[in-house]
Amino acid sequence: MVKEGEVLSKDSRSHAKFIHGIKLLMAKNYIDNLSEEVKKGLREKAEQGQWPCKAPLGYLNNKETHRLEIDPERAPIIAELFRLYASGEYSITTLAEKARELRLHSRESATPLSRSYVEAFLKNPLYTGVFVWKGNRYAGSHIPLISRELFDDVQEQFRKANKSKKTTQEFAFKGLLQCGYCGCSITAEVKKGRYIYYRCTNGKGKCRQHYIRQEALATMLGELLKRIKLAPDIVEQIREALRSSFDTEKEFRQKELSRLRREHSKLQERLDQAYIDRLENKIDVSFWEKLHTKWTEQQNEISQKIQRLEKANRDYVQEGIDFLELTERAYSLYLEQSPDEQARLLKTVLSNCTIRDLTLYPTYRKPFDIIAEGGDSDIKLGCQDSNLGMAAPKAADLPLVDTPIQSMIRFYLG
Repeated sequence: MVKEGEVLSKDSRSHAKFIHGIKLLMAKNYIDNLSEEVKKGLREKAEQGQWPCKAPLGYLNNKETHRLEIDPERAPIIAELFRLYASGEYSITTLAEKARELRLHSRESATPLSRSYVEAFLKNPLYTGVFVWKGNRYAGSHIPLISRELFDDVQEQFRKANKSKKTTQEFAFKGLLQCGYCGCSITAEVKKGRYIYYRCTNGKGKCRQHYIRQEALATMLGELLKRIKLAPDIVEQIREALRSSFDTEKEFRQKELSRLRREHSKLQERLDQAYIDRLENKIDVSFWEKLHTKWTEQQNEISQKIQRLEKANRDYVQEGIDFLELTERAYSLYLEQSPDEQARLLKTVLSNCTIRDLTLYPTYRKPFDIIAEGGDSDIKLGCQDSNLGMAAPKAADLPLVDTPIQSMIRFYLG
């Protein structure tokens, strides 16, 4: 023992061995106590809503405030990957490849993200403003990257992916149609090894629904897209109205963002002061935990409102212009695409479509329904009786673009 100037061996005196044992115990106690203090500090940090570890991908550790802050370079990519996986069109493998294309990699190296790494952050609730630490769930004080709804959609995709899949052939328009006679789904099957026919599943017994070839069905569905084409002069009027209204909309959003940020900062000041009061024993632990939970939840709600406003501010005009371009080009795009891509386009425009014999009864998503209101009530192939005495089934309308677009379309269509 250089520092103590001792040499210990099996021949050392019992007193020297005893003193050495005491020193070992003291050193062990020091290490254990240091470990306890570190764990205590990390636990207290988590209770304050602060992530106690290294920042995950998409966030950065602020060395001054010791809080998580958004990584301006990687955060938008992380949010985009969440949206892509929630769409159901990407597997974890293809999403990892997409991350590679977007040049997303860890901060430590330029190595592309592995499949398991991508899956891990897609399952991490920290990106919604809450986190799990040592088995306990805490409301974080950091700004969420995504909404709780988007996170839940991603987890639902995981549940679907984990279900056993049957090795059956996929058909482009399967799942798009409902039988107008019995209400069952329309399925597809191959005849003579190469011809695809669509028919009722006969889930409620033998149905009178006719078989229809995929080529004929594709033509009928394409006709539905002709009904959402706006006149060129109306398109230009709506486009100009969007641009002129953007300044007013932007001013309103900026005022609302400033108000929300002030509220967020005020709540953070309350949280910091409450923590100081707790350390000085001015308030008990249970009361502090109650205040912390209440104010942190309010902060998270404000953060999500800020996130929605910032996104709406960016997308307000662009989504409107994209919508107008889609109405102008939907039918021509449809003719150029493969059946799978045609089905994807139809799902964007339609929320439900009923077929009875060779007549289609569509329900359009908003705001396409406003444009289609002036069209015929059905799309026919041949001369079929349209007086069916049966209304097309209703489906939940899913808005594609902001409400101002719908208002402008209604205004210009009278």
